[in-house]
Amino acid sequence: MAKCCPISQRRTDSYLERIEAFITAAIVTIFVMTCSFVMPLLLAIDFLLKLATQNRYGIFRPLSKKCKEVLKLPQKSVDDAPKKFARVLGMIMSFNLVVLYIFNLHIPAVILSCIFITFALLEAFFDYCIGCKIYTALKKASTKP
Repeated sequence: MAKCCPISQRRTDSYLERIEAFITAAIVTIFVMTCSFVMPLLLAIDFLLKLATQNRYGIFRPLSKKCKEVLKLPQKSVDDAPKKFARVLGMIMSFNLVVLYIFNLHIPAVILSCIFITFALLEAFFDYCIGCKIYTALKKASTKP
């Protein structure tokens, strides 16, 4: 199966996504270390903003753009639909971290945080998007007769 989306022709910059994934991993790590529910709440708002504005705006977008500029990274366009699905998963995970914190469920919050950090670091360092892989598998399964 080709790695392009038959539904969306929108593209996004892979390097910006990777920088934002690293920022996400850092913020979730801060959450684990400080138990401040503000961190996953910021992430949930960031993901919500990105989803509502077709990835044009986000809390950490200016920082990501500046990092990309400083690192002199080129434009690398990839399909946006799988990344959008990954953003939805990120928003769900962030929201769940807030809920787990509110209900004082620290062990499940740490477990979910570790999964979230792993997913974000795979994207940031290896350009391996778990959400995108899930999206591709779902698309493949939905097109089988």
